[in-house]
Amino acid sequence: MGWGYVDHACPGEDGLPDPRPAGARRYDALMVVVGRGLGHPGAPPSAARASVIITVRADPATGRPQGAACTQTGQVLTASQAGRFACTGDLTPVVLGEHDEPLRLGRTQRLASAGQFKALVVRDEGCVYPGCTVPATWCEAHHIVWWCRGGPTDIDTLALLCPRHHTHVHDRNLGITVAGGYATVKV
Repeated sequence: MGWGYVDHACPGEDGLPDPRPAGARRYDALMVVVGRGLGHPGAPPSAARASVIITVRADPATGRPQGAACTQTGQVLTASQAGRFACTGDLTPVVLGEHDEPLRLGRTQRLASAGQFKALVVRDEGCVYPGCTVPATWCEAHHIVWWCRGGPTDIDTLALLCPRHHTHVHDRNLGITVAGGYATVKV
């Protein structure tokens, strides 16, 4: 018996196949496994993430970030890409002034603490996206009011999403509400 793998797209909660090519699905799965292992080698899975610094220019009149963001390696990111990375990594946004001087460092206490993550595991029990069955330990804490939009890291402003639905929620700018101890995605 050999190591087989499914090369066709398994249907999602809507019954439609995952639109990503097989290679992209395998890559995403591998990155989830690697990311979990690198967070705490030898320890049980955790929500630890990589740390990245992203710079963005500020509007001289308002001081608010504007335009594209750049990584330390020179990769240019759109505002939506930077927002998505801000949700899944230890991202420190650095707002630059007219002469590339750092004006403001972003908040760096963004990730849910181990205690907060455990509370989310108990409350959400898994990915809160409708129909998803991914268990809580394979999910990420998502800011209902996105971190890059000023959202706090509090239990009542966090919800668990699997990596696939986390990206989906960001790409489609979907909202989530928490009421009565239940998180609900507005699809």
